[in-house]
Amino acid sequence: MKWHGLYLTVAAFMLITLPIKGVSEHCREDTWNQALNFQKQVESWYNKKASKFNQFLAFHKQQAFLYQEFSTEELSALWDSKNELHQKRILSQSKAATIAVARLQEEGVAIHQQSSIIDRAYDKWKNIYTHCNEAELKINSSSSQHYMNVNLTLKKETESLQTKIDVMIKTYRREIEVIEELKP
Repeated sequence: MKWHGLYLTVAAFMLITLPIKGVSEHCREDTWNQALNFQKQVESWYNKKASKFNQFLAFHKQQAFLYQEFSTEELSALWDSKNELHQKRILSQSKAATIAVARLQEEGVAIHQQSSIIDRAYDKWKNIYTHCNEAELKINSSSSQHYMNVNLTLKKETESLQTKIDVMIKTYRREIEVIEELKP
């Protein structure tokens, strides 16, 4: 009878632990390592995009926009003066603005298309969080929640980059529009 009770106890213990093992499947070391490696890729991707944006911003801050430096009347007078130097500068400014718009649009599209990497990382950590939480593995649950929050922050930062790129594009487009309006 004692052995029977022991078998029941062992069997009950095994049955109790089976669901926990299934639930905590994503709390394994290999799953964590995969998620951490993917997280590094996400952060590297974001850092490259932020660095590229900072290069655009540094260039942008050095630009002198004709529509901001001169009134429409002054620009028109410069254009109408038939001074070749002024006209070349104005046309050069238009060409530079057109190139800047193209590059900024290209980067904006790339960010938009590639930013789903952040969502995928968030989903990985959310899945890990859910399973660890159900298995009552509090440290793992808390750590995975931290990475979920990191990815939410990265998502917001990426959206902010996109917005700032859009603002720069509008500035360059305004420059192009003003110059185009001057042409006879």
